[in-house]
Amino acid sequence: MSSAWTHNNNVNTLIVTVDEKEYLVFYTTVSSVIPKLVEEIQTGKRITYKDVNEEISSIPNDMKLEEITRYMISKLQEM
Repeated sequence: MSSAWTHNNNVNTLIVTVDEKEYLVFYTTVSSVIPKLVEEIQTGKRITYKDVNEEISSIPNDMKLEEITRYMISKLQEM
């Protein structure tokens, strides 16, 4: 993603390592902290929050960034 896109959409990034694989997480901090996109760095596979929004909506609203990110990574690993 371009730095202009991240700046204009108030998106921050972080790198997470799970099972010896690295994932780039793009997350917003507007109104609440939500991961918008998770990308596996090595393969380039991506999953967006919209892809799992319905599944997450059935999960309690107090999920934290770490929990949602972990869920998205698990779904990405299943792909």
